[in-house]
Amino acid sequence: MKAIKHYLAALVLLFIALPALTSCGSDDEEKNPLMPINAENSFVGTTTTWPSDNPESKYTSTKSVYNVVFDTDNKIASLVITDADFLEGMPSLQPMTFPGISYTVGESAVILNCASLTPTIGGRPFSMFPISGLQAKLVTDTSFDLQFICSYRGTPYVVSFKGRPAE
Repeated sequence: MKAIKHYLAALVLLFIALPALTSCGSDDEEKNPLMPINAENSFVGTTTTWPSDNPESKYTSTKSVYNVVFDTDNKIASLVITDADFLEGMPSLQPMTFPGISYTVGESAVILNCASLTPTIGGRPFSMFPISGLQAKLVTDTSFDLQFICSYRGTPYVVSFKGRPAE
């Protein structure tokens, strides 16, 4: 009977000590921290656009500013493009917003993706320019690589952006 009491006392002590042993953080957390993200991230760089069926016919611009805004509470991001310049002769527009983009935070980058969305300009939806296949990789304070399809007058265009932080 005395041995059983000692055994039970040892088990109780083990259960009390176990949370303290496991709550100090694991080696995995220290070796593989997640990429830190800023609430807002502005990038400048090169936008290249081409018809999806004619990759040789490229238009290039360095005019646009891409700002990624993270809503960490709801785990969605918005992309705001100022001075969007995807095609030669494209009129100057108010900032264009791509809302509701899903993202995941990894060890070395934040990955954004969205199967389809309707951009807004001045708060109004522009369904005549549907966006699809959006994929992006953001490395905080380092780079932003983005690609999506924008349909314009029935032609799907690939839009690719390679950017660095805006100063």
